[in-house]
Amino acid sequence: MILEYTDIFENGKQKRIEADITTDHPASSYGLPVVVLPDGQVLDAQSWVLLNYRVVSCTKAEAELIGRWLKNLYAMLGGAENPAAVLGRKGGQARSEKKTLANREKAKLPRPGRKGKKED
Repeated sequence: MILEYTDIFENGKQKRIEADITTDHPASSYGLPVVVLPDGQVLDAQSWVLLNYRVVSCTKAEAELIGRWLKNLYAMLGGAENPAAVLGRKGGQARSEKKTLANREKAKLPRPGRKGKKED
């Protein structure tokens, strides 16, 4: 199959590669398909999302396997939706102590049409 991704080391240039999808690989377990890149490495979920991979062309047999692979990818990311949206939401929910304190201070400031909270 032919995949396209964004090469972050070449100013976001789109690159095309030929990859294989198979269940006959050491990284495959319980019959789950894996995408094998030209260098023999397996494509992981994080790279798929962050490098904006997409399938350009594939055979019917590969289409069935890529469908199973994507379904598993979405499940690993915590939902049956777009994995980029899932990752973004998880990152947006992150809270640090510093962030929490800053939000509390910001809430005390007056806003247009509202009075600021009074200190006790």
